[in-house]
Amino acid sequence: MGRDQRLPESADSWGEFHALIDMERDARENEGSALWRIAAGLLFATGLIFLAYALQGGRPWLFPCALAPLAAVGVMASRALEHAERAARRAAQLELLERAWQAHLERGLPPG
Repeated sequence: MGRDQRLPESADSWGEFHALIDMERDARENEGSALWRIAAGLLFATGLIFLAYALQGGRPWLFPCALAPLAAVGVMASRALEHAERAARRAAQLELLERAWQAHLERGLPPG
């Protein structure tokens, strides 16, 4: 999410709150996750091909060439898990905030 974008917590109305949530979701979805998946797939395939050649012909120098892309895929996977955890935490925060908004709207008061 961009630094110049307002957070849903700073919303003054129900409509603004939902607009800011939608903008945050759009920003999160457009982070290039498809590009990262393609890169991880290509690195994984490259690592497997190097590993197959290393095991076939007795070329031990190919093992480091196989492990490098596979290690990169491992790092990418761990970062993806961390990102998913952060996104789940943020979604839970927004859900609590939305419930607070709904409770205050039922009473006729804005939250805060």
